[in-house]
Amino acid sequence: MKILPIIALSISALLLSGCNNYEEALKEAPVLSANINAGLAVFEKYNCASCHGQDARTSALGVSRIIPEIDTARDVENALYALQSLTSDRHPVMKGVAANLNSQEIVDVASYVNSLQ
Repeated sequence: MKILPIIALSISALLLSGCNNYEEALKEAPVLSANINAGLAVFEKYNCASCHGQDARTSALGVSRIIPEIDTARDVENALYALQSLTSDRHPVMKGVAANLNSQEIVDVASYVNSLQ
């Protein structure tokens, strides 16, 4: 699952740029830099604290992992990308929130939540 965002960006780059192969598309895929302050804004915009707590240390609905205990910001990113997947069987509320996030917001909020460790 860790390569899902890279594959998605690469395929998009390939389709949009007219690249002839995966390697060319991968070179053109954007590399996003995380912004913790922007991540806080995303956390607040989508009211993440209502389920996960202000410090993201509440197990949402008593079933989710404690977010800052997820190993890396990349793991949080991958979880959000997985929630955007059509095949995800995760909680529908979280799936709906993830569906609204763009790639930059995912990188930013993952970085913010990871900073709460």
